[in-house]
Amino acid sequence: MSSNEPTSDEHRSPYVANQTAHPWRRMVSIGDSFTEGIGDPIPGTTLHRGWADRVAEVLGSHVDDFA
Repeated sequence: MSSNEPTSDEHRSPYVANQTAHPWRRMVSIGDSFTEGIGDPIPGTTLHRGWADRVAEVLGSHVDDFA
């Protein structure tokens, strides 16, 4: 199956309206401590990981040159 084709209904997430590959190659997040993840510790560390990092990881997992 091509990455541009929707997945079968049994594997489809009810939270994603369209499971085709996204066209974006870049992501910019402008924000403050909320965007940075202050208060969202990575379990077992003293580091933080915000929503922008988490979204970028998911978007980048499907596009080779995503930045």
